Amino acid sequence: MLKLQDAMIDHERRVIFIHIPKTAGVSIYDAFGSRSQMGHLRLNDHPSPLSSYFTFTIVRNPWDRAVSTYAYLRSGGRGNKFDLAAQEVVRACSTFDRFAQNIVEYRDRLAELPAPGWGIPHPPDGGDPSDRRYPHLLPQTVWTHDHNGEQILDFVGRFERLDADFAHVARVVDSPLTLGHVNTSNRDSDYRGYFTRQGRQAIADAYGEDIETFGYVF
Repeated sequence: MLKLQDAMIDHERRVIFIHIPKTAGVSIYDAFGSRSQMGHLRLNDHPSPLSSYFTFTIVRNPWDRAVSTYAYLRSGGRGNKFDLAAQEVVRACSTFDRFAQNIVEYRDRLAELPAPGWGIPHPPDGGDPSDRRYPHLLPQTVWTHDHNGEQILDFVGRFERLDADFAHVARVVDSPLTLGHVNTSNRDSDYRGYFTRQGRQAIADAYGEDIETFGYVF
């Protein structure tokens, strides 16, 4: 197996996993026996895309993902220097509701943090790589679709039906993979209880493309 940053390439199973932040990626890495993770690469970040390989990712309800991201970053994530720098930004936000209502501001503030050694390459088109440094608040379509709105991955599974969708992946790659659940956030189970009307609408505005593309509702 070759692991390139946080986009896993398994040559034996001929599969590429694209890790969107806070969508059970660590559990999936564990299922494939891979523990080396850094960054959140996109499919076209590979210098030589393997077109014959099965490509997949997992997406999550944007409101639920926002709650999980807040809990993760506020706690310091995995404790590395990047997550701790992000923690300082998010800790300035005393409540989740304030975070939700100002989600675009916090996305911008994270993108402005210096991140030497983060390891995310410059985009192939020569664009601004700043959104690669702290990608936890980016829309999920950044990883799943191209600039024309076309899906670029073979399979987009759902966090809400993770076990069933990962079982589908295991069948496609013809491998007896077992999915555990690791790196879970410390939070209440129902994300809806975290939102005021204003916070709910702010997430809807910021992640409208995700909501429309994947058919999510609050």
